Amino acid sequence: MESEQTMNTGDMLRHIVPEIHNALAVILGNAQLLLLGTAVKPEERPKLHAIERGSFKIQALIGELLEANGIASAPPYSHERSTSRNQHIRAVLP
Repeated sequence: MESEQTMNTGDMLRHIVPEIHNALAVILGNAQLLLLGTAVKPEERPKLHAIERGSFKIQALIGELLEANGIASAPPYSHERSTSRNQHIRAVLP
């Protein structure tokens, strides 16, 4: 019974995680594109940075969830925004 639940959880995670990742890439990528531009009011930038930080946190939590379920090893969470920002911008741009 327990292994059945684990298998069902693993299957569910394999289905849901790519969907979460795709949605998160759009959210994070667009926030980062706005941060790179000059059209955003200075008082709005902290909100975009909060979206960015929250997105990184969600990525880390998903990695921990996958690792805890033996699906993948969690990538190291990094506060290095420039590398991650460039990766997400490439994911969002056509």
